[in-house]
Amino acid sequence: MARTVRRTIFGSVGLSLGLALTAVGGGVASCGKADESLVSPCDSKIECGAPCDVGKSCVSGQYCGADDKCTADCVVGDARCGEDQRCNGATGRCVTGTIIDVGGTTGNGGPGSGGDDGTCASTDVNLDNQLPTVLLLVDQSGSMNANFGRSDRWQTLRTALMDPMEGIVNTLQGQVRFGLSLYSSLNGAAPCPALTNVAPALNNFGAIDMAYPRPTSAILDDTPTGDSIIAAAKILAAVTEPGPKVIVVATDGEPDSCATPDPQTPAAKELVIKAAQDAFAMGVFTFYISVGNEVSEEHATEVANVGQGYPRTDRTKRFYLANDQAALADAFKTIVNGVRTCSFQLNGTVKDGAEGDGTVTLDGMVLKLGDPNGWRLSSPSTIELLGSACDAIKSSDKNSTHHISATFTCGAVIPFKPPE
Repeated sequence: MARTVRRTIFGSVGLSLGLALTAVGGGVASCGKADESLVSPCDSKIECGAPCDVGKSCVSGQYCGADDKCTADCVVGDARCGEDQRCNGATGRCVTGTIIDVGGTTGNGGPGSGGDDGTCASTDVNLDNQLPTVLLLVDQSGSMNANFGRSDRWQTLRTALMDPMEGIVNTLQGQVRFGLSLYSSLNGAAPCPALTNVAPALNNFGAIDMAYPRPTSAILDDTPTGDSIIAAAKILAAVTEPGPKVIVVATDGEPDSCATPDPQTPAAKELVIKAAQDAFAMGVFTFYISVGNEVSEEHATEVANVGQGYPRTDRTKRFYLANDQAALADAFKTIVNGVRTCSFQLNGTVKDGAEGDGTVTLDGMVLKLGDPNGWRLSSPSTIELLGSACDAIKSSDKNSTHHISATFTCGAVIPFKPPE
């Protein structure tokens, strides 16, 4: 398989996680009747002990103790605080007061407001994953019946995508909006390109499996790749959900076009390159898989370059060459996992400079702001996990889940107003 170098253009997926953003009271009190059987979070979950004083504060989630060292009594979500208390994720201390659920249960001060007793709103809002939308653009031309290992190209490609146990679609259908577009034409006859489309959606394996014919006899004739990329880009441009939009072209031959179905011409190649360039300008990325060796390396390189925002003349091989089922499966996995992100959209805006008032946890472990393996605020309304924290998210599949939470002190976050 050709080596790929991918530009960092996607931020950094998306999964079905338990995610909540909670604003908590800023008042500080000593811990009450906490569960004394639990050890300090400094001994089990987070790293404490950094020197501190009036001029040097602690990281988010800790406070300066009597020995002038950073410490914490609790982390958000554990049972260390006593009854009628909760953990202030910004300071790592137990606090008292009523949490008010906006739009739900009300307490002192009314829903969504701060009270004189130090209470404030709990904006139980979602951190929305920046899930990628991936349209699989699959060549349905007559040459897909050629031998390919133990089977033919059509069967082998379908298995790499749709195998119920190991195929990329079933494995990641909960974290990626997959769509399908089978493309070909019958000597340019209308409609051209001839497309079998399944609109992108989560948990779309069943619909794609039904629309994607198993028998090789389902293949048609020509390879209007450029016309088909144009159609695919329009489908993805209509997707309104946040997250990267990606076309993955899997083809076994040089392109023709609807205007000139035979023979394959330089103009048809130019149409493919122009289509990938235009798609990129629309915010849609194009990745290219050559099923076998019949696509020229020069053409595949140029399409992959412009489809990912690189100069056409760059000689770096960013396309994927697959000569067996394992290489096909690896190509799809590399592409799809590469576009899964570690960015999460808040339905609120963090005030300028207030990111230090927030605490982000992954599976109960506090992540450090600005740490290479922690988190950062990539925009006022977007949290991004970094390094090993991101790797943990991106390595997940349908059989694993993670819990991410973000906690900010009162006034640090301005919730988005619901539409009227």
